[in-house]
Amino acid sequence: YPDFTGSADGSLDIIGTPAHPEGQVELNFREVQWREMSFQNIPPATVAVRAEVKGSSLEIDVSVDSITERTMKANFKLPVLLSLSPPAFSLLHDAGIKGQLAGKTDLALVQTLLDMEDQSVEGYVTVDLGLTGTIDAPEITGFAQIEKAVYENIRSGTILKDIHILMKAKGHRMVLEEARATDGEDGAISAEGWFDLLFTQNPPFQLDINISKATLLSQDNLTARLGGRITLSGSLNDILSTGKLVVETAEIRIPDRLTMEIPELEVVEINLPENEMQLQKLTPVSQAHRLSLNLEVQLPGRVFVRGRGLDSEWKGTLHIKG
Repeated sequence: YPDFTGSADGSLDIIGTPAHPEGQVELNFREVQWREMSFQNIPPATVAVRAEVKGSSLEIDVSVDSITERTMKANFKLPVLLSLSPPAFSLLHDAGIKGQLAGKTDLALVQTLLDMEDQSVEGYVTVDLGLTGTIDAPEITGFAQIEKAVYENIRSGTILKDIHILMKAKGHRMVLEEARATDGEDGAISAEGWFDLLFTQNPPFQLDINISKATLLSQDNLTARLGGRITLSGSLNDILSTGKLVVETAEIRIPDRLTMEIPELEVVEINLPENEMQLQKLTPVSQAHRLSLNLEVQLPGRVFVRGRGLDSEWKGTLHIKG
């Protein structure tokens, strides 16, 4: 495959009849690594895949191992209907399913896959999840845990240390039972919430975030220590943010020189001849996720704006809606 390097081999065995075939397929990928330079920090991996059809059962085993440790292992047993003559493959929705996903992964892999260029994450996530029930009504058990992780956003200057997160699966819902971190000093952040593991494009969720004396903005021209509580709820495509933030202290410095960026404007000509209007096409606009705001931001004082002859202290209340 052009995006990867490595080697591969496999085998395929089929027995039975065309109407009721059985068999297994094995694939092994060794020293697999992305070609792109941005993925070079991810060590090569060995991936083994085995699938076996026996009767009306399909069993799939997948394991991923890096050079230093086993990263992830998964096993699934699914009820299926398979035929080669006539060709047919379908899942039996009313029969039982079973699965297991377990492993430990470096969070740096998540950072690379999500292309977090101006952010860094250190630590590991441990996953141990089980799957039972049926295709139409799956039941998920187990947990996912992150311990002693560190997150840094270079652009905003945000640093979170001693990150501890524990999520437990209960039925079709993942519950955030524990989530806490510090800003490296006296500030602290905690959270609780849930999200549904529904097999839909828009599953619901809720996340309650508590902030206590945390320095979450630390730039050359802006430093702020915050407190308060924010709730994010809704779905991934329609998020509502509510709550109250308190800017306990802030230092805003107006730079001596402002860098002006000239925006690029899309020009649409009107009143053109009819034939030219038909040739003209607008650049399609991607549909953005909707974020609705209903926030109260309190400035009790100690919010200083300085620079270019200005030395001021601000206080008041902002209501942000939209």
